[in-house]
Amino acid sequence: LKERDLDIPFIVVSGTVGEDAAVAVMRGGAHDYVFKGNLSRLRPVIEREVRAAAERRAAHVAQDEYLRRLSSIFDTALDAVITMDANGIITDWNPMAQTIFGWQKAEAIGRLVADTIIPQRYREAHGIGLVRFLKTGEGPVLNKRIELDGIHRDGHEFPIELSIGATPSAHGFVFSAFARDISQRRRAEEAVRRLGQTVAASTDAIISADLDGFVMSWNAGAERMYGYPASDAIGRKLSVIVPDERAAELKAALDRVCQGESVEQLETVRRRKDGRLVEVSISLAPLTDEHGTVIATTGISRDMSTAKQAALELRASEERYRRIVETAFEGVWIIDSQSRTTFVNRRMADMLGYAPEEMQGKPVLAFMDPDAQAAFVANRERRQQEYQAEHEFRFRRKDGGELWVLLEASPDRDEAGNYVGSLAMVTDVTERRQAQKALEHQTRHDGLTGLPNRLMLAERLAEALVAARVEHQQVGVLVLDLDHFKEVNETF
Repeated sequence: LKERDLDIPFIVVSGTVGEDAAVAVMRGGAHDYVFKGNLSRLRPVIEREVRAAAERRAAHVAQDEYLRRLSSIFDTALDAVITMDANGIITDWNPMAQTIFGWQKAEAIGRLVADTIIPQRYREAHGIGLVRFLKTGEGPVLNKRIELDGIHRDGHEFPIELSIGATPSAHGFVFSAFARDISQRRRAEEAVRRLGQTVAASTDAIISADLDGFVMSWNAGAERMYGYPASDAIGRKLSVIVPDERAAELKAALDRVCQGESVEQLETVRRRKDGRLVEVSISLAPLTDEHGTVIATTGISRDMSTAKQAALELRASEERYRRIVETAFEGVWIIDSQSRTTFVNRRMADMLGYAPEEMQGKPVLAFMDPDAQAAFVANRERRQQEYQAEHEFRFRRKDGGELWVLLEASPDRDEAGNYVGSLAMVTDVTERRQAQKALEHQTRHDGLTGLPNRLMLAERLAEALVAARVEHQQVGVLVLDLDHFKEVNETF
């Protein structure tokens, strides 16, 4: 029965075996011994042993059930559960330990804990602490929750939360360690810390309030904007900064937030502690619990007084600039990266005989004849690369006449340095070009006859000689004074 591990009551009944033999039988595993001369004991003995066997079976079943539950808890625990003997050797390793540390159970069991989950820099301290506990029964980290770094099988370290317990056994102490990967929690804590720093450093007022309108948080920006220190504002109603005439507006906004909506950039007015009104832009959003239920509201307020003043000053500056541009003697011509007109002032339009709106959106080439277009295209890359480029171009006026201009262009670039267009200052040089052309004519023609003079003759002769050298030809020159007019012309 023992060899088969069967729990069946075994009672010896005999009339011949002596007392010594009965004792030996009992020691061999019998549950009781009854002499035939005293069979009245047999029934009570049988009943007693049957009850005892039933109780043992029930206890065994309960113990098996307890062990199954314990094993299930061990296997499904959200923490890594690791057991270690007094020599620091791993004796058990649950699935979460495998997930967190990367070692399979079969690989981990039998290894030293120090070599498996503890970074190199902590291993000496771990060994010293284990020896101290085995000698003194004291350990500074036992039964406490501590945070430190663990090491994964692949070598990377990560933060863990660890608690260790020690249980005495027949073979010495058994140590149980419960470890949790807190990487995500650390990241969340860091995100909260950065958010807190951002909120604290924000120049905007950031305020949270419960659904009844009582202030729950009040950052430094709110202190500066509204004049109330956080200690005075927290616990008070939001209405402390809301003018009476804006109370209905606040209620409507909070009602929307309670319904789960957000309120974006509500431009309104708030009252400071000193009574002064301040123009603000407010955005409100609901705060929810883990079930999505709205439990509070948070709002960001931005002082719009400075922004509005800056906008007014900007508009005034733009108007002054526009007046300067419109009344300038020079033309102003702005084009995009495709050389399309995005702006011309009145002077530029007048030079070409158009209204400004007629030129809007048209390419520069639309105002040039083919020869001038070729010159413009040839210089396009230079205008895009150089900080400032100066060229003379010939344009065609609306009435067909020529317009010669001196064009001084500067490239316009975006934040990435990409060319997005050009700004050109344009000066009408048509009269200058005409005067220059007339002067050149006078220097090369006789004043009395209008015929080419010696300067032109010399220039033409030089050109002919150059061409002859290039083409390996000869040039003949014949000068005749047919009517002796040269003598008269040079006299006067």
